[in-house]
Amino acid sequence: MAPVLTFTETELVPSDGAPGLEIESVAYDGATAIVGATTSDTFSSGYAYLYARDGALFTETTKLTAGAQFFSNSFGENAAVHGDHAVVSAYSSAFALEKNGSSWSVVTELAPLSSIGGIGGLAIHGDTLAIAKQTFGGEDGEVFVYRRGASGWQPEATLTTAHDPTPTLYFGAPIALVGDVLIAGAPAGYNPVFSLGGETPGAAYVFRRDGSGWQPTQKLLPSDTAPEALFGASLAYDGSTLVVGAPGADAGGPDRGAVYVFTDTGSGFAETARIDAFSANDDSNGYRVAVSGDRIANVSYRGGSPGFLSISEKGAEDVWEEALLIQPSIDTVSLGHKLAFVESTIVASGEGHAWAFTLKGEGVCTPDGGSVDLGGGKLESCAPYLCVAGSCRSACTVSAECAAGLVCDREQGQGTCVAPGGVSDDGGGCALGARERRGSSLALVAAVALMVWSRRKKRMLA
Repeated sequence: MAPVLTFTETELVPSDGAPGLEIESVAYDGATAIVGATTSDTFSSGYAYLYARDGALFTETTKLTAGAQFFSNSFGENAAVHGDHAVVSAYSSAFALEKNGSSWSVVTELAPLSSIGGIGGLAIHGDTLAIAKQTFGGEDGEVFVYRRGASGWQPEATLTTAHDPTPTLYFGAPIALVGDVLIAGAPAGYNPVFSLGGETPGAAYVFRRDGSGWQPTQKLLPSDTAPEALFGASLAYDGSTLVVGAPGADAGGPDRGAVYVFTDTGSGFAETARIDAFSANDDSNGYRVAVSGDRIANVSYRGGSPGFLSISEKGAEDVWEEALLIQPSIDTVSLGHKLAFVESTIVASGEGHAWAFTLKGEGVCTPDGGSVDLGGGKLESCAPYLCVAGSCRSACTVSAECAAGLVCDREQGQGTCVAPGGVSDDGGGCALGARERRGSSLALVAAVALMVWSRRKKRMLA
């Protein structure tokens, strides 16, 4: 029997408590984690908190800001890190960071933009850094590539969709960079929250660097092309596997979303799988994705609490199957708004929080399904969830996945094991909750959506 996949949780809490700030972004490269925190006060600054990892410990080493200039309130909105170098964006600029000893500092401002646009995706790998510019209309996206040399970061290339006779909008909303390969998503529509999909399914553009510079080599489309799929709204690349999210896809059901897997063959990317069966993520799957080897992390846009991370593993015949659902100990809205996945650790942001989840595969489910047998007489409880399909569940979709005496209430947090009192049952053991509560919740979500519309517009799909 395959080992049970479980996880440990570490919350990354800024030492000053991030007063008046909103945890916005995360970045992680295996040794350093960045937590970005922004503020709604135009004339105050956001911050980036940097953590060094030592075994299971994450220790905050540096707190940085870009200063109190106009629009620096969104400093920390996005981040990327690799080795001793990092990049953090504000609304209209990006800032290069450098590590000296155990601390970090801001070394230069890159790509300051006009007020009609903003920063989209960020990526850094080795001596190459990429910053995407976004416009509100989505027509003029560009990716600025910088190369680091003896005189610091210098512009190397500007990548666009000018080579494409039918370009796709929102080019660079997410970007990924490993070595001499850069991928830029172009989802064609605004974002899955407001269902503003375009007339095309979206696309992902591949650029490769050779002796003469960066060359466009592929325009990736989903195999089951359909408009408004938002293919390219998220993407992740680990050097061999490319994962592209399409949160508007209808492949697994209306607006359920899908995750597409591509393999880098050396001469190009070939689609090898589509994942659209996620047990706890009801809709907009592929809102955020991350990949590390034979594991993929997927986040749907839920718009409520709790949020979930779905972990899929590649098994026999390259079939991807869900192996674990991660729900943090503190319920949070939009868990996984930003994701980073290196080896067995996922760093994710949620509303007001940031976590590091470390995956571990060990032991087997006990015959009663309530514990993991680690060997030598050591048991690890799965309560209040059961071992299901080889994993220690942290969320539920039916009551059979809950411990004895509990039922799965998909209205209270859309998949939480609760005591049966006060909830209705569908006859199959799955508690449905009160319909009145659902209606009022939907009204609240609509009101909140209107309140955050202007901020969501600014953020695009970054």
